Amino acid sequence: MTLVDTSAWVSHLKQSEGHPGVIAALEAGVAIGHPFVEGELLLSGAPVRVLFGGVPMLPIAPHHEIVAFIDRLPKPLRRIGWVDIHLVYAALIHQCDLLTADASQSQLYRELRKTHSR
Repeated sequence: MTLVDTSAWVSHLKQSEGHPGVIAALEAGVAIGHPFVEGELLLSGAPVRVLFGGVPMLPIAPHHEIVAFIDRLPKPLRRIGWVDIHLVYAALIHQCDLLTADASQSQLYRELRKTHSR
């Protein structure tokens, strides 16, 4: 399964032929969403119902789990936003790949995936 981040969806919408990673995940039936991504896309005016039609959603992690997760992160790795940390955490605990155009988020995910049991 591949959790598709907001940045990847936006890139997909902006490119005339779409984002290759998003297209591949959708065609393979492995694309999954997250309520925070859906919310960000709704706020941007993106056609969310079309994009997310049939795409399963991961649950939002409880606040205390995210806080504990952040507490365990070394300070240099904490350079991402609140929604981004939720997505990294969700991808790790649900053993998904993370498709994002955000370099900091991608780096954190790759670093943590090395140490997180799959």
